[in-house]
Amino acid sequence: MHFTFFTTLAFLAVVRITQPLRWRVIRVCRGMLRVSIIGLTALTTSTALFSLSGNAAAQGIVTWGEPFNVSSSETLSIHPAIVADAYGNIHVFWCEYIGEQDAALGAATDRPNTIFYRRWDGQFWTQPLDILAVRDDQLADFIAATIDNENQLHLVWTGLTDIFYSTAPAADASAVRAWSTPQVITTNSARTAYESDVVVDTQGTVHIVYAVGGSNPGVLHTRLLSDSAFWTPPVRIAGGLRDNEVAFKEVRLVIDALDRLHTTWSTTNNNAFGRAVYYAGSNAFGKVWSPPALLADATTDTGFTGYPYLLAYGRDDLLLIHVDQENKGRIERTSTDAGKTWSEPRFVLLNMEGVNGFCIPLLDHSGGLHLVINLRPRANQLTGIYYAPREGLDWSPVVPVGVDEFCCSSAHYADAVIRMGNEIHAVWSQIGSREVWHVRGTINGLAPLPAPTASSEPVPLGTAAQTPNILTTVTIEPSFTPEDAVHMPPEDAAIASNQTAPWVSIVVAIIPVVLLVSGVVIWQVRKR
Repeated sequence: MHFTFFTTLAFLAVVRITQPLRWRVIRVCRGMLRVSIIGLTALTTSTALFSLSGNAAAQGIVTWGEPFNVSSSETLSIHPAIVADAYGNIHVFWCEYIGEQDAALGAATDRPNTIFYRRWDGQFWTQPLDILAVRDDQLADFIAATIDNENQLHLVWTGLTDIFYSTAPAADASAVRAWSTPQVITTNSARTAYESDVVVDTQGTVHIVYAVGGSNPGVLHTRLLSDSAFWTPPVRIAGGLRDNEVAFKEVRLVIDALDRLHTTWSTTNNNAFGRAVYYAGSNAFGKVWSPPALLADATTDTGFTGYPYLLAYGRDDLLLIHVDQENKGRIERTSTDAGKTWSEPRFVLLNMEGVNGFCIPLLDHSGGLHLVINLRPRANQLTGIYYAPREGLDWSPVVPVGVDEFCCSSAHYADAVIRMGNEIHAVWSQIGSREVWHVRGTINGLAPLPAPTASSEPVPLGTAAQTPNILTTVTIEPSFTPEDAVHMPPEDAAIASNQTAPWVSIVVAIIPVVLLVSGVVIWQVRKR
């Protein structure tokens, strides 16, 4: 349209030099110019509206697929973790029991002892595979996972008395031998829920924050430098418990854009209720930690606080969501100075309740905030997975994602991640059926981020003989044969096929304007 506008102006200048048919042509061109101006205005307006609608969609209009049973086993599957890599792969881990049935109970034990894994590449799921277990350790539980800039996966989890760490290339995570021998981080775990977490900074240093129990309980931090084979001596972030605090639990760790670490945790009281929520932050690369800050305190034995979850975004912004003392919704607190000061507590999700696990704030690549909610409405008690986008200074009304009795009626322990900047992926434990489920949502109008070039992705080992039912051919971008893979649910396939690139909408906006200009020109020429 810009081309039509400026071409018309140039043509008028030529006509002034050429006398024959001067006034007749000028009248035609003046008409073209008027129509071009109208068309240019229309195009600008339609482009602006397209842009605004895209931003609105990024803020919360999400199309959800059908929940999918990830674990699909006959024994206990629980406490999943999920990460996404830059190439569009989703990596899901969970804790599973493998062994004989308990003769006394007449059923499989409720104590998981093995870590299972599946990967989704945008089309296919790999088969469930047990990737990690520690010989002679009867427990493998409460996984935390992350992925670094080199496409390397890092896991921590709780054993019977130890906390373990292992790592593997993301491109080859389905190969058992790709995982490093589990390393013991501490032999004095707190024996609580979610007592460790892991992140990796831009220098490749692995950071683990974990809770310990025993005679000297606390929250500690250790690092594995990229050029070292040894973990640094642990630094105590918090130590000592107040009256009616008996243990540390629910340790979460995030890293911001400046490589500063931020950690939260809670404590439990004598009644096994969450007593308090704490925060501590570090300088770059976790070298110096701030004193712990008490952010929430359940002052009575019947009160409950806990399940703190942090999101770091922008340069200095932090968002914290945790359980309200009276279990009516959640408490939100924010910091705009990297954790030095915090806003007053604000009650959110007032119509929801439940202590089912973490409510997880996420950030898409346009800056839109999203909240994955593992609660139930106070009115109808439909436990499940819910969702709300951020609109201005508050969360919009909550919408259900999965509340079906088969997959979600006893949903607990959710985890969630953003894939390719424009998709929300959530996993959770369905306690009733002892399975782990997954659901995918696409943020409408928000295009995905471009994936890195295929040549930069590590090539899988391709050890199909050692790990049957997974990778059978080796390519730069991992692919799976149909007989060894599980298709995405049909609803998810429909969502993927309906994604529209922004340029298509712009072309559609231009076509009517071009036709209008052409029609007016032809009409005026014939009229003369």
